Amino acid sequence: MQITVSGKNIDVSTSLRDHVIDKLNSKIGRFDTVVTANVTLSTDRSRHIAEITLFGKGFEMRAEEHDSYDMYRSINTVVEKLEKQLGKARSKNIEAGRREREEQNEAAFIPVEDDSPIKHIETYAAEPMNVENAIKILEDKNYMFYAFNNVDNGRINVVYVLENGGYALVDPRV
Repeated sequence: MQITVSGKNIDVSTSLRDHVIDKLNSKIGRFDTVVTANVTLSTDRSRHIAEITLFGKGFEMRAEEHDSYDMYRSINTVVEKLEKQLGKARSKNIEAGRREREEQNEAAFIPVEDDSPIKHIETYAAEPMNVENAIKILEDKNYMFYAFNNVDNGRINVVYVLENGGYALVDPRV
């Protein structure tokens, strides 16, 4: 994470700069999505103000503390605020991603009518992969055929086992 520390109406001492960097690295550094942190330290009358803006992969997050009469306390408080915000955002993203993966990967069994020649319908997300990986899944799960999204041509393809050994690839063009 790249950290920039600047001062407004205050000279940023080496110990103050080191405190900011240590706090950010220990508390925010574990969030690998954060790329840059801009820190502005300032004073207004007797108040010490710490403002931190985090830039990351697809987001910008900002927090400030301006009620403290100690700059170190302001820095600690604003870093804790950002740590909580990042934790909440990470939890939301993890939960949303987990739900989305479950919906995509979970095979859906759809009931069919008794008089239909089709006795079973299974739906699943056709994962993007190459032919070799599709054959590996075909072998591992002991399927007769496997449909997948071929990354080489961008189309839905099907691999299946031939009776005399080997595999065949169906590559329909629509």
